[in-house]
Amino acid sequence: VLACITSERLPPGGCKSVFLGRMVYLCVATPSFMQRYFADGVELGPLLKAPAVIYGWDDKLHEIYLMRCFKKLPFSPTCYFVPHIVAMKTMVLESLAYALLPKQMVAEELKKSILTEVLAGKNLAVNLYWHYSEAAHPVLRPFTQALVSFAGQVLERW
Repeated sequence: VLACITSERLPPGGCKSVFLGRMVYLCVATPSFMQRYFADGVELGPLLKAPAVIYGWDDKLHEIYLMRCFKKLPFSPTCYFVPHIVAMKTMVLESLAYALLPKQMVAEELKKSILTEVLAGKNLAVNLYWHYSEAAHPVLRPFTQALVSFAGQVLERW
């Protein structure tokens, strides 16, 4: 591996790191899912019982999000593991689960009220970094410049 995007700030030995920006995740569901599982309000208990869709076993975003929102996580949430972001969104759109999805990915559906935020105004921002091999820097320079430029357009910088 000569380069990668990661949420780790510090690069491995022999590598350089460039901050790209923050990927903002929103916890979303369809209005019918919200009615079915959260008719009495969005509390930790119902959130843990309602089906969530998570990228994989090692994906801790959902857990981190719930911990930040509720300051405790007494047991694991009910969840599906789906290692494909588009398939995760499809499951949410089909009212099978709720999920943390990138803000850019769900902006149109939120605008059209096809999706709604489960906990309005509460998001999870993840810093992203480009790590690249110093030895491969001359080869990667044009790609690194293009990536940093593109990231500046699509990621949050606040």
